Amino acid sequence: MIRRLSVLCLALPLLWLSGCSSTPENEALKPAELLEFDASAELDKEWSTRVGDGQGGKFNRLQPVIRDGIIYAASADGEIVALRSDDGEEVWEIDVDEPLSGGVGLGDSLLFVGTPNGEVIAFDQLTGEEQWRSDVKSEVLSAPVGRYGIVVVQAFDGNIYGLDASDGSRSWRYDSSRPVLTLRASATPVIVEDTVYAGLANGREVALDLSSGQVKWEARVAIPQGESEIERIVDVNDSPLIINSELYAVSYQGRLLKMDRSSGRPAWEFKASSDGGLAEGFGNVYFSSADGSVVAVNRENGSVTWEQTQLANRQLSSPTAYDNYVIVGDFEGYIHVLSQVDGSMVAREDLGSDGIRSRILTDDGLIYVFGNDGHLVAYKIVE
Repeated sequence: MIRRLSVLCLALPLLWLSGCSSTPENEALKPAELLEFDASAELDKEWSTRVGDGQGGKFNRLQPVIRDGIIYAASADGEIVALRSDDGEEVWEIDVDEPLSGGVGLGDSLLFVGTPNGEVIAFDQLTGEEQWRSDVKSEVLSAPVGRYGIVVVQAFDGNIYGLDASDGSRSWRYDSSRPVLTLRASATPVIVEDTVYAGLANGREVALDLSSGQVKWEARVAIPQGESEIERIVDVNDSPLIINSELYAVSYQGRLLKMDRSSGRPAWEFKASSDGGLAEGFGNVYFSSADGSVVAVNRENGSVTWEQTQLANRQLSSPTAYDNYVIVGDFEGYIHVLSQVDGSMVAREDLGSDGIRSRILTDDGLIYVFGNDGHLVAYKIVE
């Protein structure tokens, strides 16, 4: 219970933090000390820059995104940049003069961010020129995404909106019930062909028709259990992982579930608790557990391939699978590179920031790390 409360205090909005300061000290909750190991690779810095104040002070997860050799990033204080991903040279930079809480998302030719007061703002990807604003009436913590003329936005109140990409007008809305207590995040929807896939705070995964918002199927990823509202938190807190006909989703205090993408029918389940997302490689699905373990689960049968426990309670980012590696960041700003084969430590680097909350990106032989304090750094892994 103490472990769960500790994680919750880090994730809930500030108005709930007053009751968290009295959490008792407990040796089991202290972050693991980093152990020495024989590194078989190292991270060489290629370039670095600074993007505003980064994640700010409200546990945002503003996520950079890469397309066609350009990396786009935004900060909580309203700065948005487009940089060349190979050398970090600036393409454009703007300041929206107001706080940001969700993004960055991309459409066919637009870039999207969300604000704490419920606005979705669209910009031209090439120039950064603002195109339109749309009000969804609730804080936007996830990245809006667009395809085929529709922009999909998941708001913090649990509702999912389809907006017209030409002007931001509302095309449809999907309403979902939101529990009394949730983690401070919303899963970014994924669009595949004509379907929107999204994880919800009530522990469900839903598939919606992109053009109409009509429900194609709903599936229960986790069932709330326990007597208290804290024990019953089961957020599906990140995007589903989709591989061909397979869909994988993981929840907090619930399970990792493999489903059929077309029907939502489960194939297998694995008991898990994670407030982040998934990665895949070497026939495995990877997740960062709420207790700080990095776990590899076999895609075919749901069995554990390996589990790395040396990073206990270090508040890990979602994992990224790249080449032979699984990469995560932690609350002190360390980048940990693990082997996809057995989870052993391969390399470690200190970003020197106030922690790493966003997922680490990869593109064309480089990895990109966005620190909570706004440092954006490109590295190359050298063996």
